[in-house]
Amino acid sequence: MNSYLFKLLPKLLFVLLSFFHVILATGQTFQIKGRILDADTKEFLDGVSVTLRGTAFGEISTKGGNFMLEQVVGDKYTLALNLPGYNKFEQNVNLKEDLDLGDLYMVKFGAEGSGAALQNDSSQQYHQLV
Repeated sequence: MNSYLFKLLPKLLFVLLSFFHVILATGQTFQIKGRILDADTKEFLDGVSVTLRGTAFGEISTKGGNFMLEQVVGDKYTLALNLPGYNKFEQNVNLKEDLDLGDLYMVKFGAEGSGAALQNDSSQQYHQLV
């Protein structure tokens, strides 16, 4: 019986070490941080909803427009920023290490060059032609 255990022990040890290696390799977590500002005024935006689409990760920007998502497993994500009165902001991120996105700028609805402004202008032109 002892010889059977001695033969089984190296195999069992190999399986356990392999299991822990996989857990450590796939379990690496990182952080994503940045600061959100108004594109026109350059003022910090507090209260912006910051999420990674398709995940449970989310945060609200705090004083100074800062946000930080922690304990995020390395992978590819779409970062989404939402604030009433502003156009939705999305950016693809490939998380392989801690990531500082720096300043991210959000555009108000109706701001010059935004989709909403173009839609408003074209709808006004349409009504003027009719």
